[in-house]
Amino acid sequence: TNKKIISAYKKLPISLVWGNNQMASADGIRYTTPQRSLYSRSNPKYFGRSRGVTFYNFVSDQYIGFHGMVVPGTLRDSLYLLDGFLNQTSGLEPKQIMTDTAGYSDLVFGLFGLLGFQFSPRIANNHGTKLWRIDLTADYKMLNEVSQNKINTTRIEKNWDEILRVAGSLKSGKVNATELTKALQRNGQPT
Repeated sequence: TNKKIISAYKKLPISLVWGNNQMASADGIRYTTPQRSLYSRSNPKYFGRSRGVTFYNFVSDQYIGFHGMVVPGTLRDSLYLLDGFLNQTSGLEPKQIMTDTAGYSDLVFGLFGLLGFQFSPRIANNHGTKLWRIDLTADYKMLNEVSQNKINTTRIEKNWDEILRVAGSLKSGKVNATELTKALQRNGQPT
């Protein structure tokens, strides 16, 4: 049904004024739950003493929601971002996705790039955020000061076949992006 609504919406002249469906945004909305449920969790920051869930919503640049999913209210949104993006069935194929800080992680950034998408997070309070580059002598103008970390290209070359296998598995749907992201970030460290 969602696909039919979106298809009809895309034909409205006003929708073309707003965008071309090449960009999308994703954001989590947190709700307290009155009862225990499959996804409700404790999270004092968002729910006080109650339990809650997160509804992760995807919206195109034409201002129409094209995917949504309920996820546990305790984990970072970034664990679910790629899964929601790849598994949506709306017929839209945005090339760029924007999120807030909760949707960002270095791993998600890399996976989006590897799959051919542009990931554009809005990072709040970026003190301590590390930006990386291949060439430390390249001039990144205003970003020089914050991008002083060098990417280990030898490690990438050494693991390139595995990296491509991960990308192919994600693109073909053979592996769940959420579970893969969790596995690659065990104990806060990529494995």
